[in-house]
Amino acid sequence: MNNFKLFKKADLLIALILVLIAAAGFFAFRFVNDEEGNSVKVTVDGEVFGSFSLSGPERTIEIPVKNGICRLLVKDGAADMTYADCPNQICVHHAAITSKGEAIVCLPNRVVAEIE
Repeated sequence: MNNFKLFKKADLLIALILVLIAAAGFFAFRFVNDEEGNSVKVTVDGEVFGSFSLSGPERTIEIPVKNGICRLLVKDGAADMTYADCPNQICVHHAAITSKGEAIVCLPNRVVAEIE
């Protein structure tokens, strides 16, 4: 008889260690990198459109894109995409961003709004 085992105990231990390392990395990035940002940088098709302060009065930034516009609302230290001329509207349904490194991406319009 063939005593072939799909997994050995050592294989399962290595897999468990890798999962724990990945989870630790995720939580370290998520909770250690929770620093509030000062500004939001907007790029369109890889080119910088502008950098806007998150402090100050509420304002709406209109971003011209190939097929229309995107609107980014800057309010209370957060940036939120409120309108976009794209079919799937994923960027519009994304939560407002406030922490460094967070981003809202509109792939069809090639717009990225990232907190710095």
